[in-house]
Amino acid sequence: MHESMEVNLRLVDSHLDVRLASEAVREDMRRIARMLPPVLGFQFECRLGSPASRVDLLPRLLLTDGSCDALLGLGDTPPTLPEVARDHPTWRALGDFCREWRKPGGALNTGVMDVFLEFDLDHPPPEVPEPCVFMDFARPVRQTREFAERGLDLLLGDRLPASTRRRLAACYEALPPEARIYSVGVMFPRGTSALRLCLSGASLPRWLSYLERIGWPGQPGEVEAALGRLPELADQLSLDIDVGETLGEKVGFEFAIQAPIGSSQPRWETLLGHLVERGLGLPDKREAILAWVGHMQQRSQPESWPKELSRIARELNGRGLSLFLRRLSHLKVVHQPGRPLEAKVYLETLHRWLHYSDAQQGYVLDDDAPRGV
Repeated sequence: MHESMEVNLRLVDSHLDVRLASEAVREDMRRIARMLPPVLGFQFECRLGSPASRVDLLPRLLLTDGSCDALLGLGDTPPTLPEVARDHPTWRALGDFCREWRKPGGALNTGVMDVFLEFDLDHPPPEVPEPCVFMDFARPVRQTREFAERGLDLLLGDRLPASTRRRLAACYEALPPEARIYSVGVMFPRGTSALRLCLSGASLPRWLSYLERIGWPGQPGEVEAALGRLPELADQLSLDIDVGETLGEKVGFEFAIQAPIGSSQPRWETLLGHLVERGLGLPDKREAILAWVGHMQQRSQPESWPKELSRIARELNGRGLSLFLRRLSHLKVVHQPGRPLEAKVYLETLHRWLHYSDAQQGYVLDDDAPRGV
């Protein structure tokens, strides 16, 4: 019997504080994870200001780790996704996308870096859970419109209104020269035809000018006042917008700290502390989120480790050691006119390899080692 993502979830279970995820939510995540391959990267979305012990689950599919093929049975192994799910329209559309994505030399193969699935867990998932699907574009690709349009044809086809296509084109044409749309999401389970666009590369003043150019219905000045010092406390600022037949009122601003885990921790403490001081976060949630950060290595729990990673480590004959990092990916602050800001933090798990260095007489991080993500 093939392993599922459940083995990965159980690895991090003791590190995910109960103040963030209740036992009921964990069981909901396990139910979903049993349908998925043992992906080597995933995130939890946590609402910093909500007392509810609930997170959303975001597994990451890659071509390089075999998770895309394993999910849908496109390679040499049977699919982890059960037949009842493979017959669901959303999962069929994802299958069409993945078949195109995996074609060597194809447009999506060169332009799409990964696919994130987002499972909303406000309520227990149905028998066939339906995810939002985000296609993330390869970092060297500046002009992503061609890949976005091809991906949307596969995921939505005729279900994407012509008016939404036109508005998507207008959002691309209005981009500042230094910016790019790095991800496009289809919000399948949310009962809307709107797309989620994620943009990076510009400063807050440039993003506010961009929102005016594309006809955003809110007031840019209100956004600047609401965000306050937040842009000063992070290294990178990204913008999320909802694009349908009209532009959504709600916009998200993502804040990332670009530093190694150890040196970034004090800055995360400051950033999250600032949100608590402003009433946008709960002290208990801040404490629980900061406690997430750390790592797990294969030797600490060999019996629980994913079998494929253990097999590769044996083949490396002591020259490689499997490692999962737990880090904070980014903060998202959501602005909607007439409502308080909402803060969400994304807790991330990533697989990496350590390789043995004769020169340093010890293991060092190696992102280029076999099956590194």
